[in-house]
Amino acid sequence: MSKIAIVMVLAFLTGCTGYPDLPETGAEMARVAYPRLVPLTALLAQAETASLSPPGLERDLRARAARLR
Repeated sequence: MSKIAIVMVLAFLTGCTGYPDLPETGAEMARVAYPRLVPLTALLAQAETASLSPPGLERDLRARAARLR
């Protein structure tokens, strides 16, 4: 067999997989833990007050850069 035929046979065999295990009834699917919904205003208020860097990080980085120079 040619190399192309072997590659094609292997490619076709990868498509022969089993189906995933799905719940049999809708009641089993309903027991999924969905994320809690919160108001957008509360999230925006947290985003405005949150800081991405710990306090003193900029000062420490400037001091380290000065030592390296």
